[in-house]
Amino acid sequence: EVWLYLLGIQESDRSKEVSTQKQKQLDYDQIEKDPNEMTKRVRGEISRYLRKTNIESSRNIPQLFEDIISAYCNHNHRVEYYPAMVNLCAPFVYSVKRECDAFFCFEKLINTLDDYNSNRSINESVASFMTLFRTCIPDLYSFFEEEEVDIKEWAASALQFHLKEALEELEQSEIRTLLMRLPPLEMDQIVNEAFNIRHEILEREISDDSL
Repeated sequence: EVWLYLLGIQESDRSKEVSTQKQKQLDYDQIEKDPNEMTKRVRGEISRYLRKTNIESSRNIPQLFEDIISAYCNHNHRVEYYPAMVNLCAPFVYSVKRECDAFFCFEKLINTLDDYNSNRSINESVASFMTLFRTCIPDLYSFFEEEEVDIKEWAASALQFHLKEALEELEQSEIRTLLMRLPPLEMDQIVNEAFNIRHEILEREISDDSL
């Protein structure tokens, strides 16, 4: 249940917990969860995710995924459904007991990511890319520096246009085939790597400040 506190869904003051829980349940019950035009896509992605993870549970996991994601998309029209929502929803489906709590955690996470991405310029994205590039692949980064390759000259255009233009040249079936052949994401490894990178960067900043 730690997600509820990390995402600000549940307050630390538990004196009003019962009334708050009742109101959240009422709010969630009023959100439409009926199938719509995107339901088939959601179900397909849920099936693929469950085949890859194969996590046992006594709950109706596919239905929980579908209800939470459908409720979110019906309640937040400014954000369109995308397949990664299933992966982002998974921690709440498996670890949060109440469906309404899982929904509000998922909603807060997706809205936070959307706000974060919408407020970042391409220059900020390139700066983050440069930091990750230098930290994750230091040998290649050093090679580029030795060869005097200006990463800033190609990074922005590559991030902004390369995949878009490549995909636009394909037909719908080819796009789907290409995307389905992308390497699988090992979320645990990605999260651990992210923590390691953050720790290394903080250590470097502390070391630089002490000089």
